[in-house]
Amino acid sequence: MESQITDLRPSKVKIYNKELLVEQSLVMTMVDGKICSILSEQSGQKCYIYGAFPREMNILEKHNEKAIDPSKFRFGLLGLHAWIRCFERLLHLLCKLEVKKLK
Repeated sequence: MESQITDLRPSKVKIYNKELLVEQSLVMTMVDGKICSILSEQSGQKCYIYGAFPREMNILEKHNEKAIDPSKFRFGLLGLHAWIRCFERLLHLLCKLEVKKLK
């Protein structure tokens, strides 16, 4: 796929006796999760960023152990990843707060 993108040549367009060159710049962003799995050469059941199976998603300690592959960010981040990280951080903050008792 990437070799096809790099092989693209500028298009020549003639308008009012002027020749214009149009260069294409394609970037693989916000593609479907199945496409991300194929391009990252991972199982369709695995998260293409963490490499975690669905049964490992609820074990937060495993998320910190797994290495994140930044090269996979070029496919775009799905909204689910952003929500998971947001709520994970919120949960950590709330667990550290003291519980105040009413008098």
